[in-house]
Amino acid sequence: MLRHSQSNLVFRYPTVRTPCHGLLKIDLSCDQMDGQIAACALQGLVNRGQTRKVYVHGTYCQDNYGGGGNQAHVSERLADELYADIPMQVMARGKHPRWPGFEAMFRQFEHVCTGMVIWDPLLDQATIEAATTIAAQTDSLVVSPELAQWIGHRLPVVEDLRRLQFADNLACLSWLLENWFDSASHDVAFVWSHMTLDKQSWGAANKDYVTALKLFTFHLDVKNVREQQHFADVLQCYPAGTPVMGWIDEHPGASILSEMGYFLVPCIGVENLSVHSASRPSSDIAMPEYQPVTHEVTSQDVMLAYQVADGDNLLHSMVYMPDLIMRSDLSDCPPCTWIINPGLIDLAPRLFDWYVKKLEAHELGAMIGDGHPRTDRSKGFIAYCQMTRQYLQATGISVLKVMAESEAVAWRVQPDVLTSGYWGRPDPRGVDVDDPHMDGRTFHIGAIDLRGDRQIIRRLATRRQPVGPLFLNAFAGTAHSGALDLIKQTDAQLQLAQVHDGRRYCCVRNLDLAATFRNHHKAHVNESMI
Repeated sequence: MLRHSQSNLVFRYPTVRTPCHGLLKIDLSCDQMDGQIAACALQGLVNRGQTRKVYVHGTYCQDNYGGGGNQAHVSERLADELYADIPMQVMARGKHPRWPGFEAMFRQFEHVCTGMVIWDPLLDQATIEAATTIAAQTDSLVVSPELAQWIGHRLPVVEDLRRLQFADNLACLSWLLENWFDSASHDVAFVWSHMTLDKQSWGAANKDYVTALKLFTFHLDVKNVREQQHFADVLQCYPAGTPVMGWIDEHPGASILSEMGYFLVPCIGVENLSVHSASRPSSDIAMPEYQPVTHEVTSQDVMLAYQVADGDNLLHSMVYMPDLIMRSDLSDCPPCTWIINPGLIDLAPRLFDWYVKKLEAHELGAMIGDGHPRTDRSKGFIAYCQMTRQYLQATGISVLKVMAESEAVAWRVQPDVLTSGYWGRPDPRGVDVDDPHMDGRTFHIGAIDLRGDRQIIRRLATRRQPVGPLFLNAFAGTAHSGALDLIKQTDAQLQLAQVHDGRRYCCVRNLDLAATFRNHHKAHVNESMI
């Protein structure tokens, strides 16, 4: 089996190369899960080579607000927001009671398919991923036995995974590695879990990206101690530091990958990556150059920057945050930092430019992944830092969020601002909130956690030692957890408390926070030398 040596090339996310010049929209909300799996995988096959892209909406994901009618469906709205300049057509759903969306897609694009791969319901999660890997390389459909029976003799069976009677996930993975890894694309690693057919399923939305790019995707149960060690069977085939897209349960998944020298980029419930990554912006919209504001501060002042985070997870960057922004009035919100995955510059450049326009009065920050390679995995850690620097440069973002081992990242990447950790947690993340400092050119500050404790800012201001202006970075939660309301309420309370507390509470961007900190401490040093 092919093994990849460490490359000196800096990593960029792979994209669909055939450009997008039109959309053919299809609603999959009435399809059962096996129909959504087949439809999203077929979407990737079509979009790989055609300029009029299939654009789906309505897929199911239990992790999206718990599934059901609570989900944040943004694809229909984003089509209007991002693609108003290209032709759009709606594909009428078929009449099949279980798979009306897939039926319509299959009847129009049957000619794209050379066959079908049938997964095994007795080992669904592992064989659905195996079938997706095979289908991507053979231009085949990914189908359940019921769907295969409905299609009948219109397509030949390329592989029926039921015949192999895999004993467990490890047996399936071993066979898949032996037969289908070398011929797959190795541009990025991919893993997927919770791919079931019930209401607990995390859905099939990302399968278009996998099939369009012919990626190798697999499933292991990260909570199974026996299976944990076998993630190395796959990942050792990729250069150290390669991002692992998809999902495995965060605990213990992220730490296992970190220990191996890789890192997780959650890609959950994200529709149409085979469209977004193929679409260039209609006009060049660069990140506007921002000149940080330096504030004059007194010993009683509190300088505060808010952040809305978890943007490393593409579900947040591509679903929750756009949903919140589209339904919110930002005019009465103090400036805050929205932490997004800077990989959007490749994976969804039109969405990145949409952020630049919508959040002009705010600030964009970056978070690359859920954790990162441990520093003692030097090749992986160096590759991660190189990738981070490249994406900060490509996007123009100069604020970075890192959770663990942030000092090491700060010194290697040197962003203008690095914010880390959530203060008060038992794990040794980031830096202490009482120790904002400079790492070379980087202003490094720990984050306090506003959730459940809105008085924390006033309490810290009261007890601070030594006396002097207080610099704080406040995490207000994620876009799906009421972060904006918390920021607005906290800011209003602080403004009312100023007279009573005898101090000024000033909300600024992180870049302003850094400029003010540098200026204050430079002046303080100069005064002490007189």
